[in-house]
Amino acid sequence: MSQPSPCQGLSLQDILSVYALAPEQRAVLEVAGLTDSAEAADQLRPALDNALRALRDEANAEAAFNEKYRVQP
Repeated sequence: MSQPSPCQGLSLQDILSVYALAPEQRAVLEVAGLTDSAEAADQLRPALDNALRALRDEANAEAAFNEKYRVQP
């Protein structure tokens, strides 16, 4: 039987707040028994990294387009 996902019962805000923590801060959560949040953040880290990279790339592309085709008054 498969184990339940560590993401079950956690809000996106819980996961994102743990995701933003430094490794030593995450260790404190584990000692406090909040390993589900840390495990969920670990599982989602690659997807969140890709999403953030895509947002940055899109913002950079938009800025480059705006700079290149800026209408001069």
